[in-house]
Amino acid sequence: MYEESGDAGLVCRRCGISRPTLRKWVKRHKQDGIAGLESQSKRPHSSPNAKITDVLGALI
Repeated sequence: MYEESGDAGLVCRRCGISRPTLRKWVKRHKQDGIAGLESQSKRPHSSPNAKITDVLGALI
């Protein structure tokens, strides 16, 4: 829809989404195609505090 019209405001109103969401989805689609639009985990890649806790636990 966005590629056809080029009107981000119109697409956002019709789909009930924000412009930042539309930009994020367009970027993901350009990079990874349909697979880029699947839900992605928001879980952090690392947890530095947990590593520190493990080290402290090992020292005690």
